Amino acid sequence: MLCLYIIMVSFITSKMSLADLFIVPLVAVILVSITVSTAQGSALEFQELYNQTTDFGISILTTENFNETLFVILPDNDNTLCTDNVVWLVQFYNSWCGHCQHFAPSYKSVANSTIPWREFVKVGVVDCSVRKNSPLCNQYDVQMYPTIMFFPPKTKVGALGKKFTGPHTVPGLYNGILDYLDQEGFPPEMVLVTSSTIDELWNSLPEDKENLALIVEPIDSSLGKDVLLSTLGDLHVLTARRITVLNRALVEALGDVAITGPYPQLWLLDRKAKTSNKIAVSSGGSEDLIAAIFAIDDELAVQKGIVKPVRHPVHYMEADHQVETPVKKADSMEIKPEFDHVQSLDITSAIIYMFSTEVATHKTIDGEQLVALRRFVKALTDLVPLPSPANVAFQKLSGHLAEVTFTEPKRMLKALSAAGYDVEKLPVKWVGCAGSQPGRRGYPCGLWQLLHTLTVNTYRNNTNTEGTLIPTDKETEWSSNALDEEAGILTTIFGYIRHFFSCDDCRLNFLREADGLKAQTKSMSNEEAVLWLWKVHNGVNRRLVGDITEDPAHPKIQFPSQTQCPQCRLADNSFDEHEVKNYFLRFYEVKDVPTTWNVRDPKHRQLVAAQEVANILTNTSSSSSGSSSTIWIVLPGTFCLMVAFLGFRQWRRQQQKSHNGVWGLGYSRPRVKWM
Repeated sequence: MLCLYIIMVSFITSKMSLADLFIVPLVAVILVSITVSTAQGSALEFQELYNQTTDFGISILTTENFNETLFVILPDNDNTLCTDNVVWLVQFYNSWCGHCQHFAPSYKSVANSTIPWREFVKVGVVDCSVRKNSPLCNQYDVQMYPTIMFFPPKTKVGALGKKFTGPHTVPGLYNGILDYLDQEGFPPEMVLVTSSTIDELWNSLPEDKENLALIVEPIDSSLGKDVLLSTLGDLHVLTARRITVLNRALVEALGDVAITGPYPQLWLLDRKAKTSNKIAVSSGGSEDLIAAIFAIDDELAVQKGIVKPVRHPVHYMEADHQVETPVKKADSMEIKPEFDHVQSLDITSAIIYMFSTEVATHKTIDGEQLVALRRFVKALTDLVPLPSPANVAFQKLSGHLAEVTFTEPKRMLKALSAAGYDVEKLPVKWVGCAGSQPGRRGYPCGLWQLLHTLTVNTYRNNTNTEGTLIPTDKETEWSSNALDEEAGILTTIFGYIRHFFSCDDCRLNFLREADGLKAQTKSMSNEEAVLWLWKVHNGVNRRLVGDITEDPAHPKIQFPSQTQCPQCRLADNSFDEHEVKNYFLRFYEVKDVPTTWNVRDPKHRQLVAAQEVANILTNTSSSSSGSSSTIWIVLPGTFCLMVAFLGFRQWRRQQQKSHNGVWGLGYSRPRVKWM
């Protein structure tokens, strides 16, 4: 392609003046520089939740590299493909999940502080919001985000890890790792010494180990574990173990100094010399004991003629790389205007996402989950204006769910695809819910829009409001009581959120509101349901103002704003609920539903292609492939501009010659300075 550009430009430039030969390349260089720098600027301005370049303690895992990163063939394990002699900690997260965004700094901090443990513990992440990673997340039965799993040594491919259920905080995760290693007895050197005499202790160690660093600590201390994990992989002469003061016999064998404390203490034992000496006492942190062990090991290595090893300082990452998630302030970015009505693409994209990514994570669906899904699919077919292929597909799915006692999502997806609505291939495209940076708005916004549409159309349908979008034969399908156990719209919404919404913290927050409502009343009109969901949504917005999850171009507000609905506000700026209800009836009247949307439709294929191009243009990756893609998109545009410019110059000269020849006046209009 570049050769073609050169040939065409050479042909055009053969008729150019000397000035043009200088000006055109200059224009091209300027255009390319501006466009590329703009693309690079936008790529650097917004960072993804985890980045391989900056988060050195974390492996970014995908469907393509997961197996090759975690698993190896071990000859001593029947040549089976399994994890090496290391524990993997893997977080399956979703980039739009608010709790995942809040948790990211804590996860990075733990990954950073445990870099010295890298011989025994490795940390990774998988972004399940990326469609290509969906099979991987499904394989490991990830249904809620974030899901954190431990994979012990010798784990076989496909075996499920053990889920971490502790607090999602730095201390919670840090202690969770240590507790898991305790349960696994890994590494073996970290298991508490049970020997009651020094001779028994030496007999329990390999014969070639002549020098031992022994940590004596209180029973509730985790410091010794940190010291051993940080040193064992880098020791050349020494070995190390730990005991607690509960091993009274061995403590007494060390001498009176060991008995009186303070703790933790570091002792150096010599097998040949039969000596034991207290070397150091911790001042509260592990760094001084780690430094003392490495210093002794270095000295012994020199004595034995071993080259002194080069080691990184303990926790060497902390000073150079702060684990923070930058948040761009709203006042430094243009505030985006809002739409005056809900966008159908946001609703259909939310439905595509929930079935391709949320529902699809369940291996089987039965019991309460099946009841919840059955009701929700029926709500989609009854209450949401959908493209015709989607409407037909979900009607068939609704009929299927009504007849079975269990189902498998993969069969559901195949059935939808056979009906012309392949949710695994359809593009997810946000319009009113488009975020200004990765991980903002998108699906959570689209889900809110869908839920509001359900409550509004249930009310509209039951009251025969003008502008009804729902066929009249559906009027009796939904109860006038939104909390009805069988046909209440709020009950239907609560069921989907409880069993399928994948942001765990967000799900629990919403269900607290739902359970609180059901504890207060068993009955609520559909009109009240519209307003209840509106109040809950505004409550969430109020809580998230200034939060790390807030999109700076779309600040959280109390909806609708004064600008969107002046009549919705009273004199004291409180809401007039009657006017809010009327505004919702207008806002959630879906007007732009496409008549067809099918993967077999050429128009749809064009949309898919356009989406792929948009993904390239908005790619914020700093990889070289991303940069080259940007350049090859810029070059054709630059070439077109050059051709247009040269064509105009040539046309202008011909016009000037024509005027001179026909009128013989030697006159031309003054030149316009374009540069």
